[in-house]
Amino acid sequence: MPHVVILPHAIEQKLKENERQEVINFINELIADTSNELKRDIIEVVEEKFERRLSEEIVSLKAELTEKMVLSEAKLTEKIAFSEAKLTEKISNNKAEIIKWMFIFWLGNVITIIGGVVGILKIAKVF
Repeated sequence: MPHVVILPHAIEQKLKENERQEVINFINELIADTSNELKRDIIEVVEEKFERRLSEEIVSLKAELTEKMVLSEAKLTEKIAFSEAKLTEKISNNKAEIIKWMFIFWLGNVITIIGGVVGILKIAKVF
């Protein structure tokens, strides 16, 4: 993009037309080079700032994620312990219930066997 350069009137009068044009072109090139350098410097500063900010955000997110994972792990451990206690209680209750019914079954079998033996002995007229 051409820059508008106006030479002071005293310099314009001392220079020929082609010399004036060379001076103006030189100044325009100097401005363009300086502008490009300035743009590169600005881009570098912005890139560095962006990278630093990105790094800070990543560190922050890692810390937050780690904290949430620790909390989740603690909650999960607590729930597992609670579920294990409930399951142990239910198994204990079921064991007692099974032992009760096994005793009733065995008692019924023993009474049946005794009744059969008594019946056989009566038939055999031992009693």
